[in-house]
Amino acid sequence: MSPTGSTFERSSPTRWRTRARLVCLAAAGVLAMLAASRAHAGWREVTSMPERPNATLDVWGNGTFSLGFMGDGRGGAYLFVDGGVARRFNAFEASASVGTSYQPDTDCFVSVDQYGQRTSLGADGGLCGGINPSTPSINNHSDEGLQRVKHAVGGGAAAATYGNNQHTLLLSDAGLATPANTFSPVLALEQGSTRGAPLAVMRVGDSVYSVIGVLGSTTEGRWETIPFKDSGRWVLGALDAGPVQAVELFPVEGASVPFAMVGTRHAFIQGSLDNETPRLDAVQRLAAGEELVALSMNVREGGDGGHGFGMALVARADGGLQVMSPVPMQTKALAGTVWRPRVIPPDVMKNMTAKLKQVACHGASFCVLSAPGETVHNVFSYSNDASPEISVWDADGEVVTAMEFERGKNYKLTFLGKDPDGDPVRLTTSYSVTGSWEVKPVSAEPGEPVVMEISTSPICQTTEAGHFELTASDGLAAHEVRRTMPVRVVWTPLKPDSLQVSLSQSAQTLRVDSPLECEVERGLRADLRLEPEDANVPTRTARVDVPGEWSLTDLDCGRYHLRATLEDATGSSVEQQERSMVLPGRGVSLEPRPQNGMKAVCGQGATVSLSTLVTPTPGFCQTPDYSWTYESALEFEQLSEPDGTVRLASKAKELDALLGGSVRVGVTASKGPARTELSFDVPISVDPFVKVGRRSELPVASETGLVGVLVDLTNTTACDVSGARYVEHLEGLAYVEGSATLDGVPVETHWNGDALQVDGLLLAGGATRTLSYVARPLLVGERRMWGEASKGDVRLSVSEGNEPRPSGCGCASAESGPMLFVLAAMGAALRRRSTARS
Repeated sequence: MSPTGSTFERSSPTRWRTRARLVCLAAAGVLAMLAASRAHAGWREVTSMPERPNATLDVWGNGTFSLGFMGDGRGGAYLFVDGGVARRFNAFEASASVGTSYQPDTDCFVSVDQYGQRTSLGADGGLCGGINPSTPSINNHSDEGLQRVKHAVGGGAAAATYGNNQHTLLLSDAGLATPANTFSPVLALEQGSTRGAPLAVMRVGDSVYSVIGVLGSTTEGRWETIPFKDSGRWVLGALDAGPVQAVELFPVEGASVPFAMVGTRHAFIQGSLDNETPRLDAVQRLAAGEELVALSMNVREGGDGGHGFGMALVARADGGLQVMSPVPMQTKALAGTVWRPRVIPPDVMKNMTAKLKQVACHGASFCVLSAPGETVHNVFSYSNDASPEISVWDADGEVVTAMEFERGKNYKLTFLGKDPDGDPVRLTTSYSVTGSWEVKPVSAEPGEPVVMEISTSPICQTTEAGHFELTASDGLAAHEVRRTMPVRVVWTPLKPDSLQVSLSQSAQTLRVDSPLECEVERGLRADLRLEPEDANVPTRTARVDVPGEWSLTDLDCGRYHLRATLEDATGSSVEQQERSMVLPGRGVSLEPRPQNGMKAVCGQGATVSLSTLVTPTPGFCQTPDYSWTYESALEFEQLSEPDGTVRLASKAKELDALLGGSVRVGVTASKGPARTELSFDVPISVDPFVKVGRRSELPVASETGLVGVLVDLTNTTACDVSGARYVEHLEGLAYVEGSATLDGVPVETHWNGDALQVDGLLLAGGATRTLSYVARPLLVGERRMWGEASKGDVRLSVSEGNEPRPSGCGCASAESGPMLFVLAAMGAALRRRSTARS
């Protein structure tokens, strides 16, 4: 019958000897032809075998694995050692290897075919280990053939049969390399699973455990042991995980039964095989459209940093292939609970097709992947060559090389473990806090970056505050990377903006300050250097404690370049960017000049250029910027000239409305930080426009000795002026009471012994008014007369200057005229009074 049929006849040992052919290929040329490879980050593609690999794939050590095949109607197996072909079985027609065994200590390679017949091949090409064609078959069930045989580490083996009515699980306490048949049937399964049901075997102490998965619609499996115990069963029917695709067993310290890593079509399932309290849990589901094909995982070679290494083959929804690996976990009991996709080098990945169906790994160091039935790109190997790398990143994506944190701040750090080979990395972080900082873990999922938030206390001295202890593992203890990073809480480091230099408002002082904390403890000092643009002005320097000031009162005005360097007690220093500044010398201040103030002109009103009202302090070498305000009972408008000059102009144009008025002016002058304010009253003045003319006549009656005086007041403008006042000053003369007239009409006057005053005068524009009075010369003293017209505090009349002395009485002579009649009338009146008295 065909090997694929349901029954077959048992062949005799003679038949086996007749048909067996043993071939050992060890020549260098064959090694080069069949095992040439390309390397990339631990990955190697073994040059395609001329035969087609089958489901038999066993890994015995780093670089050592065996692989069953079919080709040219014959089956057999290869043994690869260190990347090259060491042995090759070419056994029986239409019969493939269903299991292999290799003992490095004896260097004996054993293969078993589906009929249960074992064949051995030693290093010399002959038989080894006592296995020969007469060795009994391990299959004692004539109606069943073998579908898979697996060897247990530490001794023991399991075999699964197939037949018409049932499947049988066989267990051996010894294994394949024992010449005797040590396999015994321990479990019968009803026909219902298909050929290729997943199989695993594991020795735990004195017991050999084996698990077989049932290929069907439910997630179901069975296990049995030697010595015999009640068989166990697990069913996760409530989980839509699909049928079992692969299964591995691994030991856990302290557990008397192994743990199982089960791969179903849609999920990873992990847990203990304790048949009293089975704890198999679905730990991770695949993404939609993905299906698990095969997996291999173990916990050998793990260390304190993590346990668990292996690979899983996953068919993607797009028809491609995804390779996944378990994240090393802190305990063996958790191994295989988290799986992550791994990156395959592109030049290797392009040859990996979805036809890869088998994967087997040894410890945490070596894995082999195969594609049963394929003749090209059918074998790949992976060596775990590189150790993980640890890096720490801050919130800005910068690499952190030293754990130095500034006082009183918050940080977010990302701790990353990465493997150059692409292995998932378990990064663990522990920390010791001795004060001055706090740590808050934010995220630490296995295989993911560890994120922590750190806050520091406000301190005034650098503190050794503890350390971080980082460990990265790819599942191989020899690759564990440990890194201790001491933590220091430090002052905020000096930066260019740690020094603040500013000019005072008066521009007479440089103020030096710093936003940094703990100025006293830091011992901050600033070296300042002012370099003038004028080569004739000397450079000035100063060393100032921070905070502090530098007086600039003795510096010349002009433009300077400031260079400033901040230094602390540790010797650290930082230079501030050079800046330019203008020093005004003694600083801006103002002096009022109201004497150059507002002038009124008939018909034009009163105007003034505001900048003429003030004078900057002498020595201030810049023109200040002015802003103006004003207040007045009169109405004014502020006008800007094309040259930037600001002018104040009255809305009234007549003199009579303006004279005697004033404006309260406010001004602010500034240049850079220098600033001053001033306010003062500006009276409205006028250029004198009233012309004063004077005529006097000598006495006509010697007995009276009186002098007559005529004063002409002429308004030379076209504007009427009301409410004017005229004051006539007499020196060496005395006013004769009641003698004053205005334009011939008696007028009220005020005489104070030195001056004659007339108020309320109306001076019409272009007209002349005449004031006349009589004065009596005094016996002694110089005789002079002068006067002025005014309105309020504003003088209206043109200054007369010094009057020439008249002859005789010192009065100027004049022609006869109206004054003669006045004097004559006064003389007659005096004579009549004298006659009457007499």
